[in-house]
Amino acid sequence: MRLLLLALGLIAGGAFVFLAWHAGGETAWRQAWLVAVLFWLGPALGGLLLLLIRRVSGGTWVPAAPLAALAATLPLSLLAFVPLGFGLVVLLPSVAPSAHGASLGLGPAPWVGLPALLARTGVIFLLWLALAWWAIRGPMGRGGAALALLLALVGLILFVVDWVLGLTPRWSTQVFPMLFAVAIALAAPTVLALGPRAGGHGLVPWLCAGALFLLYLLFVQYLVVWTGNLPDQVTWYLARRQAPWSHIGTAGFCLLGAGGAAGLLWPRLLGGKAVWLLGWSLLIGELLVVTWMLLPDFAPLSPHVYGLTALAVLSLGGLWGLLYLNLGGLRARGEAV
Repeated sequence: MRLLLLALGLIAGGAFVFLAWHAGGETAWRQAWLVAVLFWLGPALGGLLLLLIRRVSGGTWVPAAPLAALAATLPLSLLAFVPLGFGLVVLLPSVAPSAHGASLGLGPAPWVGLPALLARTGVIFLLWLALAWWAIRGPMGRGGAALALLLALVGLILFVVDWVLGLTPRWSTQVFPMLFAVAIALAAPTVLALGPRAGGHGLVPWLCAGALFLLYLLFVQYLVVWTGNLPDQVTWYLARRQAPWSHIGTAGFCLLGAGGAAGLLWPRLLGGKAVWLLGWSLLIGELLVVTWMLLPDFAPLSPHVYGLTALAVLSLGGLWGLLYLNLGGLRARGEAV
């Protein structure tokens, strides 16, 4: 499995670089890479959140070793953001001055501009890394875990506001930051469901409930925006009703809904090889939903973006999976000792 993941990461990464260099353009590869890094940030950050929740609850409903291995992959997930820091104005229009403001010599507000965004992102990354180190290696009581969990969640919400809502500067809803945070953090229990001992702990039912909760949040946001007759916010959905986004979104919703409902209605699916199939169904559904929420903001898209996105997800996923397996083995041996 490790050799397969290494080969996948290197081959897909080489194809990504080749296509981006010869045909993708500077904008296309950044758009594709953003989807990949945001999606694969989910298992690492979600693992940290679950580890902190486990410390707060004091329960044994999931082993600590796989959660610590997920949280320990945070450095790779955050390092993958570094290429996006160059030419960030291409991705986030909110940090660039408007044409009218530029003609007057005015830029965006200081707390919205590029230096402030990079500073906030750097502080959030350092906070997550410090909390991950504290949760994995440092002594942490329930009170400390509760404080760390609150700080990690606040950082995640601020990060979503900057990096996701910033893609559409004149559009925002109160539900969306939490919605997107759930969408990426749900990847952590999904990855654990793909492990060999997924049926041996009580995390899988919560994973199915989380998938249905994500669909509920998506529906609530849609209902509030549409019934509220808010033209500025309806445009976000109009862009996602066009092909191929409508098909991508529908496929993701169906996979999440079918997997979540099946896992809760038929508990036998939560044991044996069925958990593996359930995990893949939910992981692909989460990827499709995250793609549906991100890429239409860049329309019209270059045709190469679709291929570059697939290659970026496979490349970063292969390298991340290899790191996770190695860290998981080290954690397991450490606990055994």
